Amino acid sequence: MSARKKRKTGLIIAAAAVVAVVAVVALIPKDTAPAMASVSTEALGRMDLKSTVSVTGAVVSDSEGDVYAKLAGIPMETVNVEVGDTVKAGDVLALFDTESIEDQIATQKATMSQTSAINQQQIKLAEKQRKQQIADFQENQDADLLSAKLNVNNALNALTQAKNNLEDFGSDVTTMDEDVFDQQPTITKDKFNYTIALQSYRASQEQVEEAKKELAAAQSGGNAQEIADAKDRLEVLEKEMERCKNVFEVEQISHPTIQHQYEQAELAVKQAQDAYDLALQQYDVTWNKTLQGIDTAQDNIDTSVISSNQTVSRLSLEQLEKKLDDAIVTAPISGTVTAVYAEEGATPSGLLFMIEDTDKLKIETTVKEYDLPSVKIGQKVEIKSDGIGDRVITGKVEKIAPTAVKAAAGSANSSGSVEFAVEISVDEPHEGLLIGMKARVSIVLQEALGVYGIPYDAVLTDPDGSTYVLAAEAGEKGYTAKRIPVQVGMESDFYVEISGDGLTDGLLVITNPAGITEGMPVPVSQPEGV
Repeated sequence: MSARKKRKTGLIIAAAAVVAVVAVVALIPKDTAPAMASVSTEALGRMDLKSTVSVTGAVVSDSEGDVYAKLAGIPMETVNVEVGDTVKAGDVLALFDTESIEDQIATQKATMSQTSAINQQQIKLAEKQRKQQIADFQENQDADLLSAKLNVNNALNALTQAKNNLEDFGSDVTTMDEDVFDQQPTITKDKFNYTIALQSYRASQEQVEEAKKELAAAQSGGNAQEIADAKDRLEVLEKEMERCKNVFEVEQISHPTIQHQYEQAELAVKQAQDAYDLALQQYDVTWNKTLQGIDTAQDNIDTSVISSNQTVSRLSLEQLEKKLDDAIVTAPISGTVTAVYAEEGATPSGLLFMIEDTDKLKIETTVKEYDLPSVKIGQKVEIKSDGIGDRVITGKVEKIAPTAVKAAAGSANSSGSVEFAVEISVDEPHEGLLIGMKARVSIVLQEALGVYGIPYDAVLTDPDGSTYVLAAEAGEKGYTAKRIPVQVGMESDFYVEISGDGLTDGLLVITNPAGITEGMPVPVSQPEGV
């Protein structure tokens, strides 16, 4: 059999039992065998056993509010608090000098007001112009459009007249007869003769062309008589065409004004048509220009509306007003002012005040990686500090970091021990425990209250795994070792919990049972109090 030896971090609190370490003296006569080695016993009693993880940490506030300067380059006008003052959330701690900010706000508002008035006037003017243009357009009163329309009408009238003149010139010639010639001026007869000569000449030309085709057809057929007849007919028609040509040429030379007049009439029609087409084009241009003018007027309105949008100016004003708000430095939380860095008249930057809730504290500590699996959120904690003497303040584990504490550069700590940050809440009351103090913390992993506990070495184990202790039992001839079966419970640093039917208060348990067997005499002197 061998004694069980285990080591585990923990704390032992003796309670409700008297523990006596008894020196066992051998009571063997001088004339007997050599004296047996002395044994140690401990009177069994109930106690509180606790298994703990012990660490050290710092006392900090559970609620902290660092106040930083939100303005740069502006002096501090007043500081209203000092270290130790108690404040509530929203209390004014200090005021910046806001004169320059207020001047900027006044200037910005004046500029925006003036710009708004100008923009509104421009919008009204643009709307008035557009309404007038639409009204003129709808009522057919636009001057440019009226002028263009008049030009179109005039050109159309001129074209109609030119066409009529040309038609009259031709009708005069084609409707005349011999009776009319005696009653018409000479120019009318000249027109008629010239036209008749031109028509006769053109008709003879057509007849000659037709005769040529008949001759070609006869020649293709090979009939000599038909060829001869065709040649005779062509010859007669060519002579007639020559005669008509001579008559036409005579009329053309004798009366050139008739051709000129006709050509002039045709030219007048063409010019009138061109003038009419141009007038239509100019009317379309003026029409589109008028519509474009209305669109431009709308664009002017839209532009004025856009110009009246002072978003940028408004944002600038909002930024200035925010600066004015930031000039009032208020407490972000309720608590005690623990540091003041602001000074009246100085231009601060960075941290101005530190405010901490001194009523609600916590302990910041670290737990090594081999202890971390045993530490759980909600576990009870016992807190000690030099500042509170022998008092023990309770708390509980509130937070365990998901990653190990980083090295200075933010990387994992590959050298030295690996630790995890742990936060521990402090229960009230905690008088005397102040922010900044060092604390000794015992995280209670397991506890057993009012149980029997003995040193580890007093527990023996059989080969089958059953456990027992040896007790010094008093008899007529002295003490003998007695075996008592036990069940082992939780363990602390030096003690282990035992239970069993044979255990009673005051039972003398042999604490160094090596080499002792059941029934063996054990020289024990009577412990005090037993």
